Parts: sequence; structure tokens; C-alpha cells
Amino acid sequence: MFSFLRIAAIIGVAMSISHTAKAENHLGWSPVRSDTLHIASSNDIIGAVLASNMSYEAFLLRAEAAGYRTEYAGVYPDPVVMVTGQPFPVYTARGKQVAGLRIEQTIPFPGKQDIMRRIADLEAELGRNAANNFVVDVVLEAQLALNNVRHGQELQRQIHLFAPRLDELRAIATTKYEGGEGTQQSLFKIQLEKARFDQMWLEQERIIRSGTNQIERLVQQPVHIDAEASVWGPGPVTGLELASRSDLEILEKTRLMALERQKLLGFYTKPDFMVSMNWIAITEADMPPTSDGRDALALGVGVRIPLWPSGNKARLQEASLAVEASEKQIEASRKAIEDMYEEIRTNLDSDTAIFNLIETSLLVTAEAVSESAISSYATGMASFMDLLDAKRSLFQLQLDRVHVQARLGASVLLLNRISGRLNRAVSEINR
Repeated sequence: MFSFLRIAAIIGVAMSISHTAKAENHLGWSPVRSDTLHIASSNDIIGAVLASNMSYEAFLLRAEAAGYRTEYAGVYPDPVVMVTGQPFPVYTARGKQVAGLRIEQTIPFPGKQDIMRRIADLEAELGRNAANNFVVDVVLEAQLALNNVRHGQELQRQIHLFAPRLDELRAIATTKYEGGEGTQQSLFKIQLEKARFDQMWLEQERIIRSGTNQIERLVQQPVHIDAEASVWGPGPVTGLELASRSDLEILEKTRLMALERQKLLGFYTKPDFMVSMNWIAITEADMPPTSDGRDALALGVGVRIPLWPSGNKARLQEASLAVEASEKQIEASRKAIEDMYEEIRTNLDSDTAIFNLIETSLLVTAEAVSESAISSYATGMASFMDLLDAKRSLFQLQLDRVHVQARLGASVLLLNRISGRLNRAVSEINR
């Protein structure tokens, strides 16, 4: 019997040391490299993504490149210059024609170039909106990963805080066993519970490591998650801010571009103009007497006449349908956003009620039952399994509180993204 108690005590002390070391490693006490980014809030993630995510930088460069289109969109077409020489001279009243120079310039119908410039402006704005939309999605993914990391850290903290209660149970069970009132099975069950705690700890270790790796992949630098990092996002959600959502801006810009392209196609039924200058080099000749070698100059005006409107009519119909499709897409997206917002808001309200119930009622009752079970077991009025069940129920409620809190954090983050508040927060930090 004493050899068994000695082994059980050694195992218990080893597990306590193991839990303490693990807690020190994941509750903010472990050494961290000096070049590591410390994450203390969701705003730190926003700043890190904006500063170091190379895919976002690529989006910005493409948007910057698109901005140069406005400088060359809508300019006049290049003029046509044609030089001719005549090896076999043509005789005219002024003399022999030996060479010629012709310059032609097309002049688009008035207003056509303005539309082309507006389309280029919209394309540049679309590039910037696409960059904003990309970075907001990356930030949300990293914030949700941070929420998972904090979830795992908090579960490990609860395991660490609950470990002394198991030590208390082991001491009570050992006293009972030594006094001949308890069973060896009670001590085995305590060790089994401690082993189950180790399993839970390792599972959370994997979740923390996976979430941290995900954040590092998104911010593209090493990170350290502070033990008290805030994950609730940029303030409480008070309603939809659809004007801040970059994806809706993309849809609106797409609709405006479709309208401008529809207007531009209307110009293809209108004529473009051309002006030309034709200079002819003439040299003197023996005959006729008027052959003085004076050069000739001709000025001309031309019009491109759209005689085949059937192809353009089909393009106009295509553009009209594109405008209608854009309007339908905007309407559908707004409706989907409103529905998702209401769904997540309902889940948030439900989880808030559950959290309050656990915090104010269930945990208080479970604590009282746990303390009562200890007294009942010490006086022989309850079995060890009754005591263990009471402790398990209390611990499970503490874990449930952490699970619900993690769901609340994820819901707030999603609401911030859906409502448009995250877009606004990113824009404010990015100024």
C-alpha cells in the first residue's frame, strides 16, 4: 500500500510541475525574441498586416499602376504621317512632282474622350477598393485566429487554476485510504483525471500553435500573443455601415463602369472626324512656261461614317444587360449582408444570455455543490464518485464559460466585418 502511495505522490508532483511549467510558457512568462511582434489587441494585427503583408503590397502596386491609365486614356489618336517619292516624275502646270508629305489626324466625336477618361478613373478606383477588400479579409482571418489562440490560452489557464482542486481531492482520498475508509480505486480515478487534463492541455497546445502559425503567415513575421490580448475588435457594433464596405464599393464602381461603357458605345454610332494636310514638292521644268517649281499644298476634312450599326446594336444590348446585372448584384449583396448581420446578431444575443447565466447562476451553484460534496465525502455521507462528479461539473461549467466567450469574440469580429466597421478601422489606421 505504501509503495502505491509513494508512486501516486510522485506522479502527482510531476504532473503539478508539468502544469506549472506549461502555464509559465503560455501565460506570458516565457522569454520571447526581441525581433518578434507582440500582439496585444486586434488593432496590432491590423497594423501588422498593413505594414508587412506582401500580397497587400502587390494589390497596392497594381492599383498605383492602374492610376496611370487616366494620363493616357482619352488622348487623341496618333497622327498618320506618310512620305512619298516619285521616281517617275509627273508633269504639271507648275513643274515636276518629285515628293509628297501627308499628315492625317483623327478627331473623336466631342465627349467621347471624357467618357474614356472616366472609365480609366473608375478602373483605378476599383484597384484601390480591391486592395482594401483584400486587406480587410486578411485582417479578419488573423483576428479569428487570434480569437482561437486566446481561447486555447484561457482553457489552459482554467486547467492550471483547477489543478490544485484535484490535488485537494487526492489528499482527501489518500487520507481516507490510509485510514481504511477509502478505496484504491479513488486514487486511480484522480490520476486518470490528471491524465485527462494533460490530454486537454496538449490539445490546446496544438490549437495555440496552429493559430499562431496562421497569424504569422498572414502578417508575414514572427509574433508573440500576449496572454491578455484583446480580440473583440474595434469597439461595440451598433449597426450597419454599408458605405464603408469596400466590396459594395467595388460593385457600385462596376455598375458605374457598365453605365459609362454603355454611353461610350453610343458614340460608335456617331462620326469621328479627320483633318489632313498634303504637301507636294514640285521642281521647275522646261515646259510649259508656267512651270516655276512652286510647291502645292492641299488641306482636307474627312468623316468616318458608321454605315453598319447592327454590330454596335448588339454591343449596346450587351452593355445594357451588364448594367442590369450589376444593379441586381448590388441588391442581392445588400440583402445577404443584412441577413447575415441579423443571424450573427441573434447568435450573439443568445450567447450573451448563456454567458450571463453561467456567470451569475450556474457557476455559483456549482461552487456551492462542490464545497458541500467535500464536506459530505469527508463525513462519509457521499461517495467519492459524488465528489468527483461535483468537481467535474464545476470545471465543465468553467470550460463552457470560456467556450461561450470565444464564440462571443468570433461573433463580434464577424459583425464588425459584416457591418463595415472593420473597413473603417483599417482605413483609420492606414491613414
